[in-house]
Amino acid sequence: MIVDKSNHRLAVVSGNVLLRNYKVGLGGDRTPEGSFVISEKVRNPNGRSDGVFGSRGLALSDSRYAIHGTDEPDSIGTDESLGCIRMLQEDLEELYDLILREQPLK
Repeated sequence: MIVDKSNHRLAVVSGNVLLRNYKVGLGGDRTPEGSFVISEKVRNPNGRSDGVFGSRGLALSDSRYAIHGTDEPDSIGTDESLGCIRMLQEDLEELYDLILREQPLK
């Protein structure tokens, strides 16, 4: 996976093949840069599917950040998060099923 912070996009790639491309919400300078792995996959991170973090979460290694849903869909495409990567629930559920733990993120 590759996050393009300037265009608010998250791409899922396999080699040189683009598998999926999602619009995301970020936190501007608060969203960390570098290489990470998905260290944990969580269903219902708030204890329910309609919480503020949505129905799924993907923890980024060695950080306090994650890829998660949002209860504020209008924040997608903006820099309103505290650093995490926000996605629409249906996009995140698709990504969650595509991604294996320990998958690299750049």
